[in-house]
Amino acid sequence: MQRNKSNEEQIEIARKLNLDVTQDTESIAAARILEAVYSAIYPQREKYGVSREQIEFAESLDIDVSEDSRIILSAVIADKLHELNVAALQTLGLQAGDQVLTNQYGTEKVFTISSISQINCRLWFKGGNGRGAWPSQVIRKVG
Repeated sequence: MQRNKSNEEQIEIARKLNLDVTQDTESIAAARILEAVYSAIYPQREKYGVSREQIEFAESLDIDVSEDSRIILSAVIADKLHELNVAALQTLGLQAGDQVLTNQYGTEKVFTISSISQINCRLWFKGGNGRGAWPSQVIRKVG
């Protein structure tokens, strides 16, 4: 469930734009390419810089925000959150049928995991009517 490195098509497109995305994940490579062509795709839209909230959240995740645009920083944050969720999933050893404690909307609840997304690690709960949580947001209930 690790993020894939930039793919050949991204590397080729980036090369034409004088960008090096060979060490980036697919999502960061996509953000760098979009950032490079943003004005051509959206000529009437203004590029937005990073927001104060985005900076604070990134810093809480130990992400350096000194050089990133909003588009790129969003991809970096998404990759970091994915990394944290993969680590939590492995550490907790979660699988379908396990019970977890969540604190959603200020209320602690126990749910049984019905499935775990292989794409993004999202936990889905039995009887939750679409309710779920991220592995980094739960505590495994033992017994």
